[in-house]
Amino acid sequence: MLLKHRVFYPLMVVLLVFSLTACDFFKPIEPEVVEPLPPEAIPSLHKAYEGYFNIGVAVNAGTMNTHNDLIEKHFSSITAENEMKPDHILRYISGNELVLDFTRGDRIVNYALQNGKKVRGHVLVWHSQTPDWFFKDENDQLLSQEKIQERMAEYITKVVTHYKGKIDAWDVVNEAITDSNDPDHIYRHKDYDKKNGSLWNEIFAGSEIDYIAAAFRAAHEADPEAKLYYNDYNAVAPEKREKIMKMIRQLKDEDVPIHGIGIQAHWLFNWPSAGDIEDAIVEYSKMGLDVQITELDIRIDGDMEKKITLSRKDKERQADRYKEVFEIFIKHSDKISSVTFWGITDDNSWISQEPLIFDRNKNPKPAFWAILDALGK
Repeated sequence: MLLKHRVFYPLMVVLLVFSLTACDFFKPIEPEVVEPLPPEAIPSLHKAYEGYFNIGVAVNAGTMNTHNDLIEKHFSSITAENEMKPDHILRYISGNELVLDFTRGDRIVNYALQNGKKVRGHVLVWHSQTPDWFFKDENDQLLSQEKIQERMAEYITKVVTHYKGKIDAWDVVNEAITDSNDPDHIYRHKDYDKKNGSLWNEIFAGSEIDYIAAAFRAAHEADPEAKLYYNDYNAVAPEKREKIMKMIRQLKDEDVPIHGIGIQAHWLFNWPSAGDIEDAIVEYSKMGLDVQITELDIRIDGDMEKKITLSRKDKERQADRYKEVFEIFIKHSDKISSVTFWGITDDNSWISQEPLIFDRNKNPKPAFWAILDALGK
């Protein structure tokens, strides 16, 4: 028995030490604690970029109140994240007349004007976030090209007229071009687009340019002073860029009032290449278009649904990437009038990968300082 005890107790001590060590080893990594700087030690981002381009941000009814300190200090332009999309404005049809509700959009526009910010209107014509009933008659059948074009013109005229003189730029048409690499497929279609088709393109199949041209003309007639943009994601990818440019050439050939291209910049640490970004800015500019970067955030993983907490090293890589793209923007600032971040802080981004330049506690991340470093001042 004595021998057994002599073996047993030392073994218990070893197991206890191992257990404590293992617990410490497998202890979750504590989130990085950032010591906040006093506000006066943090430069205003939009003021730093005066003379280059506007620095904008997407806001919503909540962040407009909870993050007004960051909005007022760092951004010179505001885009409504959702409140000015068709499904937030369209209510129903009374007889043959559209009934609209501008309440939520008005709050954002009025806030911007009260605080001396420009406003980007987003968005007039989009297959997503437009209610299906808008495209159908009383028998639940798709409208004819003539009827839907009349309804579209009525909607655009009412919305743009309501905000006339208050909106600096409008995304008139959003995401009409296909993701397909087939050069014969230009417009989004349910048969070959992973992100679904478009009822606009279904109704106008083979003549999609007609509703797009009509949309720009209606917007221009309602507010001749507003700048009008076509907006899309992957707009710097060479294959899609060529399709967008083909559409724009046709619009210009028909004297359609289109003033610029909105490049949605939901980018990755390693995509798109710096060369593709720069080439796109240059090629669009050669067409006489103003370029606006409309939806900037930079994430680590291609799967937008994946939730990721960035390590310190990841944040440094993110900062390097932000600096790289802003150096391109600065180089071509004569072609770019605005750069808009799609959200303010990481906790209110639509992508749960901490893709923005302020953390959830409103502290500037390494990416914020990298963007300032890009100026070389």
